[in-house]
Amino acid sequence: MRPMQIVRFLDGMRGQRLPSLARSQESRTDACYTLVKRRTRRAGGCTVVGLTAVKFVLVSPFTPPLVGGLENICLWLAQRLRADGHDVGIVGRFAASRPELRGRFLRRETPRHFECNGIPVSILPPLPFGVLGGAAIYTAMQSHATLPLARRLQDRGLGAAISEQCRGADAVHYFGTGLDMLGFAAETAAREVGATFSIEPAIHIGRWGDRWIDAALYRMADAVLAYSECEAAVIRGMGVAADRVHRIHCRCDFRDGGDAAAFRAKHGIRGPLVLFLGRKTEAKGVRRLADSWPAVRHRFPDATVAFMGPSDGKCRMSHGDRILDIDDACEAEKHDALAACDLLCVPSEGESFGIVYFEAWTRGKPVVAIDQPALQETIGKAGGGLLVEPIADAIAAAVVQLLGDPAARDAMGRRGQEYARRHLAHDTYREYLDAFAAAAGNRRPPRTVPSGGVERSPQPGAWSGAQR
Repeated sequence: MRPMQIVRFLDGMRGQRLPSLARSQESRTDACYTLVKRRTRRAGGCTVVGLTAVKFVLVSPFTPPLVGGLENICLWLAQRLRADGHDVGIVGRFAASRPELRGRFLRRETPRHFECNGIPVSILPPLPFGVLGGAAIYTAMQSHATLPLARRLQDRGLGAAISEQCRGADAVHYFGTGLDMLGFAAETAAREVGATFSIEPAIHIGRWGDRWIDAALYRMADAVLAYSECEAAVIRGMGVAADRVHRIHCRCDFRDGGDAAAFRAKHGIRGPLVLFLGRKTEAKGVRRLADSWPAVRHRFPDATVAFMGPSDGKCRMSHGDRILDIDDACEAEKHDALAACDLLCVPSEGESFGIVYFEAWTRGKPVVAIDQPALQETIGKAGGGLLVEPIADAIAAAVVQLLGDPAARDAMGRRGQEYARRHLAHDTYREYLDAFAAAAGNRRPPRTVPSGGVERSPQPGAWSGAQR
């Protein structure tokens, strides 16, 4: 039995947080927590405390093997929990496609069960009554007055299925916001089985995750996790009690290395290389960078821009004129590209944290991004790149500035690298376990209102947010 640094107890019956056990000298060298729940029995006139694994259900609209920030975090968390001996599974609606918001109510995937990197994944059945039912739910969720109707309609199709997946769960953790509606079904299932319910919304401030419907969901949670201080402040401003908001450091799995020479030789790159890395969508800024490229080429005729990442069939780039469009790159090629580039430019209009910028920093590469609150806490604080307005001229000017000043470019890259190293010093897994333990202490009683009821929340218009 491996040593434990701190043992957290989750009381499966009353949801109380119990004290930590004292740590031995040996256990102080172990960086992991082990999360357990308490089971008591009478034996020989004494109360015996047994330690059993906790059952976690991670719920997300989009699940692995889809590639994206939240999907990667979801899989990583599941694997860490599984490695610590806990029972964990992932439940969602889409594993092969990524429809926009309205399409999530009109499209479906075949219900199925499979494994992804050793973690069981379950795709839920479609919404009730086909396309008409999905359209009705999408329409009803637009108003506070008709949100309970939207929830009841959704429960007709998803309620029993998600409750079955949550049977026996001690903790249900949701990756997403209120607009997806799946979080409401997950919250109902958690209350039915007496599990804790926590949320990781990854809010894009002013664009996604900060509307009245999101507030309605967050206020139901036992814990809401935030990647930045500004995100935590927004969540508290939406009416979530301060003791239910938990700041965590977003998980980053960084690797050194990468074969820069091989990448440049494969693609015939001789001059400067600007890299875009991520899903090739409008929201991620693909068009902004493409529109800025003629101005960059005018100053640096031998420069190349590489757009690397899945297109989801939504946004494909034209080839030629030193533009590379790389769809299906493996992890090794991604790291080769990061090693080969002179700078990373991902002018995304909405970021909750921005893992990709940290990936560039670990290799000492500066970044160009859109000025927004979450990135002011990282890129702005680190001085590891330039934050600009979301227009092509500003993006082009920033790229030209960095390409034209190697000394400043290298200095920014070094500052970003040092900031990324400090970020890596945080034990993100430990922060998750602390948040889950706090959720157990804040666990709400079983639901006493009919399925589809919601807590009162601010009226529509109190918060605005565009669709992601």
